[in-house]
Amino acid sequence: MSSKRSDHKRLIEDLWNSEEVYYDLAQKGSVDFTGNTGLQIIQQICHQSHRILDCGCGEGQKLSMMSPQNGVSFGVDISQLALKRAKRFPEIRLVAADLENLPFADQSFDATYSAYVIEHVQNPESVLKEMIRVTKSNGYVMVIAPNYGSPIFPSPPSQVRTRFRTRGIRRLFQTHLDMFRLRSENLNWDRVQPLPTKAGEHKMDWDTTVEPYLHTLIKYLNAQRLKIIDYSSQFEMLNIPPILQRDTLSVNKSELLVRLLSHLIQRLAGHNIPPYRYFGPVCFVVAQK
Repeated sequence: MSSKRSDHKRLIEDLWNSEEVYYDLAQKGSVDFTGNTGLQIIQQICHQSHRILDCGCGEGQKLSMMSPQNGVSFGVDISQLALKRAKRFPEIRLVAADLENLPFADQSFDATYSAYVIEHVQNPESVLKEMIRVTKSNGYVMVIAPNYGSPIFPSPPSQVRTRFRTRGIRRLFQTHLDMFRLRSENLNWDRVQPLPTKAGEHKMDWDTTVEPYLHTLIKYLNAQRLKIIDYSSQFEMLNIPPILQRDTLSVNKSELLVRLLSHLIQRLAGHNIPPYRYFGPVCFVVAQK
């Protein structure tokens, strides 16, 4: 990576504005909401709203499924390539803009959401503040993202560049400290350096820039005076392999450790014990302004 360009500018130029395969992958992941209760809840709220905004709409497939039948749908994205592809959905009003500076008046939308986007931004606090600003009083601000701030679900860049044990222990310690903070004016999400990709060879979330974490997102939205309506880390989505099975001898120690911790944490989360209930694979929150 050239030192003259920031990670974010590199992603805009070399990936988001030039790689069709990136949006091919995104489209495949947007077609089916089955098994993802967070997306289903967002869809239900959007269908009941009149004006909705998708922050980071990409190629438009997900927004087309969220769009209310008798309402108006807006999609914002920083990528011209994404917006070009999204034009195949004529019901969507498309706007090219940075999510940190939304070109809409205060209180413009009944529901505003970000779906698997906030892990790719530079300043997530700024994005959330803009989402809140353009949402009407009593409207909904909704976020769903990978819960990469969990001790057991690191992002792809973290998996490549950090040792699982070192990173996991640090995050486990930090998540327990977070329990003692009533509110937080900052998300305190870890920043990561995106992985380099060759043309046509991008893999899912190699372009992660920050690692969202459910519990601190809830605290941050509370600090912004929003009411939390629903949240989940969606442990129910997991299909964790048994600790002892036929392949046990062939997997490495780190994988066995992940399995052991995942089973233990999932059991604690099943009893609704904090902070373990925040450790699942998904960071999903519905908040009301």
